[in-house]
Amino acid sequence: MYPGVKIKFVGDDEVVEDDIIAWKAERKERLKAQAEADRLAAEKAARGEEAPAEGEEAPAEDAE
Repeated sequence: MYPGVKIKFVGDDEVVEDDIIAWKAERKERLKAQAEADRLAAEKAARGEEAPAEGEEAPAEDAE
């Protein structure tokens, strides 16, 4: 959030400092997970492996 914007309510729910701290922590984790996914995709591309399209799962290697 832009530091100058102070949100007090979302709908009927009051926004308190704990909500903002939790939001920032969740955002940091999402950004870290996205960076890791991007890094793994880049490594696969460098090895010449085909990455699954977004929303698809990779095929199981030892499926029996």
